[in-house]
Amino acid sequence: MTLVKAGGRALITSTYDKVDQTAVHWAAQKGNLDVLKYLVKMAGSAMLEEVSAAGMSAVHFAAGGRCALRATLITQTNNVPVLEYLLEQLGAEVLVVRDGRRNLPLHHAVANNRLCIVQYLLAQAAAAEPPLTKQMLDAQNAYGQTSLHVAARNALTQVAQVGRP
Repeated sequence: MTLVKAGGRALITSTYDKVDQTAVHWAAQKGNLDVLKYLVKMAGSAMLEEVSAAGMSAVHFAAGGRCALRATLITQTNNVPVLEYLLEQLGAEVLVVRDGRRNLPLHHAVANNRLCIVQYLLAQAAAAEPPLTKQMLDAQNAYGQTSLHVAARNALTQVAQVGRP
């Protein structure tokens, strides 16, 4: 992490790219837990709550990310451990945090057909005190769509069946 050491905390906390995302957003989206932890160590956990121009935080980006371990030229990615870390750092209430279009992390997981992340988010919602499952399943985005609407719109039968009897 030579770039971070050279640029210091200010490089992490004040640098947004052209789509208004921070390095924390990219690490969460790409499932790079080691980089995410390092950035938080260098800049503090408040960076996990920073939002993009679309109002998306690290948990929204992570929820739309990958399920399976995917090897790239540089690293291996899997977003479930990133989500585990984010919930550990921020608490279960991040499950019901809305982005700029009022989407929950669950909406992002469904829209990207991430079955393992949908299952993980619903399991965490059920385990929360008080349980957040109904609140998550009933939540409508700015277009009046629940996560089930998003699954139906995208013909995601397997995702649509999760969480409903």
